[in-house]
Amino acid sequence: MAANDHKTSTPSSPPERDKMLSRPYDDEISLIDLWKVLEQRKWWLIGIALAVLLAGVMYALMQTPRYAFDTWITLPADIEGKALVDVAALREETELQLVDAAIAELASEHDVRGLSASLERLGEMPLVTLSTLAPKERASSVEALHARVADNLQARAAQRIAVARQELEGKWMALQRQHEFRQASLDREEQELGLALDSAERQLERLAAREELLGEQRSEVQLLLDDLAGLGGDLPANVRVERQTTRAALMERSQHLQEEIEVTIPASREELQQKVERKTMALQEIPFARALDRDWFESARLQHEPAIERYSNLEIGEIAVMSASPAEDRRGLIIALSVVLGLMLGVFGAFFREFLANVRATENN
Repeated sequence: MAANDHKTSTPSSPPERDKMLSRPYDDEISLIDLWKVLEQRKWWLIGIALAVLLAGVMYALMQTPRYAFDTWITLPADIEGKALVDVAALREETELQLVDAAIAELASEHDVRGLSASLERLGEMPLVTLSTLAPKERASSVEALHARVADNLQARAAQRIAVARQELEGKWMALQRQHEFRQASLDREEQELGLALDSAERQLERLAAREELLGEQRSEVQLLLDDLAGLGGDLPANVRVERQTTRAALMERSQHLQEEIEVTIPASREELQQKVERKTMALQEIPFARALDRDWFESARLQHEPAIERYSNLEIGEIAVMSASPAEDRRGLIIALSVVLGLMLGVFGAFFREFLANVRATENN
């Protein structure tokens, strides 16, 4: 092969070499010359490419396909499907703390070296998956890891959910106390209004009785005045003076009674009637206020009680369910890369072998 290289790559006599050296330098690359080199060194290209391909195939056969092992975890959610726990904080705590802690705990019982687990949320649903990529032969180790992580995750989440549920229950109890206070206040107001209304009605009754009594007194005074007016005019002087004095007193008394009957009692009656009307209207509004408060409380109950019930703990599904087909099989990719790399190295090797042949031929000549 060396003789062939010398024959095809170097001039055979000094005149030919001088002739070649005297030619102007041509820096253009001829594709035909390159193809001739590759054709001449094809066994180098094929040999290197096959060697690299063989190494890649051997390495690919040493790789074990990895399957996806998933554990489904359902999070507590509100009526709109929004998770009631911070998924980002849960993921960070799981991947940075719980997985490493579980691996350390299981190191003496299972072969968990090199395993890991990630927590991923499925869209906007209150559902996350604990996922691990591992060979099928390590299914038991993955299952043990997922079980330990899920238990620790459930315990951690239970504490947070309990705190959140306790806060919500505290708000609900405050609303209950507020409702009870409002109902008690309405009961007291209704009782006070009822008493005030009864008092005003009794005052009206007493006012009517007093008006009747004053009317009777005025009638009696009028009778006395009529009697005084019917007495004769031949009375002694002292009797006439006494009659005039009595008549003036009776007139004053009659006028006072008339004023009280026509002015004072109507004014008091009107004031009491207005008071009765106000108390009656306020008393009629209390059932509506009580019904509104009951409706508000019922609406609050329908919102808070289901929300409190939704603050349940995480629900762990089946542990470490293995996928039906490999989730990561790089053997085909390795072989394809081996073919490409083999061809590249083969081309390089062919040109490098041609370069060495030319250098050796030049040194020999």
